[in-house]
Amino acid sequence: MHTLAALMIAQSDNTATDALIHLLGRAAIERHAPGNTPLLTTREFFVLETPQNAALLERFRAADPAGRRAMLDELRKTPLPSLEAYTHDGPRALDVEWRFTARDLCALLEKTKDLPVARLNPGLASPKEWDVIAYKGGSEPGILNLSTWAERGGRRHCIVATWNHTEPLDEARFYELYRALLAGARAERRGR
Repeated sequence: MHTLAALMIAQSDNTATDALIHLLGRAAIERHAPGNTPLLTTREFFVLETPQNAALLERFRAADPAGRRAMLDELRKTPLPSLEAYTHDGPRALDVEWRFTARDLCALLEKTKDLPVARLNPGLASPKEWDVIAYKGGSEPGILNLSTWAERGGRRHCIVATWNHTEPLDEARFYELYRALLAGARAERRGR
């Protein structure tokens, strides 16, 4: 489990994420993931977001949580699309995604910040500038999230930024803004 968690956190490895979901069970994870019922695997997202499965996506969108849960077996049996079928220039199905508020993400980071695996990838925060950094980010076309728990000198900060858009994102600009948030948090701890 440690290896899978390390791959999921440090590299956003989708296969490791799905393996953890299967090992831990959806129900156990859903208790910590409000608004994600049923909790989908990344494979299920890929199946739903592929143009060849547009009818399946529309049925999923129209279903209530119980109806969506009833579709999980069908999603599991639907062949995984080829890479070519999934490759596209822009976002698809932004409404079919994991949903977490900034408060949800900060609460999860606070619970896991002391685990060595949560500290493998510092994201955009510099380990030279913080005593503790726990980070998890994620992206796909049209979605970008950076979530950082940072501590120094007894001050604690949780900085979360998510960008969702139907057009390709300007990642360089997003990173620049996020670095400014981190710098602001550092300046606050110095009393500026």
